[in-house]
Amino acid sequence: MAPATDKSTSESSTTLDTDEVARFAKLAAEWWDTKGPFAPLHRINPTRLTYIRDQLCTHFGRDPKAAPSLSGSRCSISAAAAGWWPSP
Repeated sequence: MAPATDKSTSESSTTLDTDEVARFAKLAAEWWDTKGPFAPLHRINPTRLTYIRDQLCTHFGRDPKAAPSLSGSRCSISAAAAGWWPSP
C-alpha cells in the first residue's frame, strides 16, 4: 500500500496527512484537560506507567520496587501510546 501523501504538496514520499494533523490539533487543548473528554486516559496513566516500569525492570534485571529502579536508563517516546524504546 502506498504511503499517504501530503495534501499540501505534490511530493509522494511523505506520509503527512494535513487533514489528520488538523484533526489532532483541534483535540490538543482538550487532551491536557484532566477533567475533559480524555479524563479516563489520564486516570489510567499511573497504572499504565507502573506496568511499563515493571516490564522494563524485568527485561533489564532491575528491582521495580527500588527507588531508582530505572536510574541510568534512557528511553525515547514515540507517538504511539505505549511507544517506549528503552536502552540500558
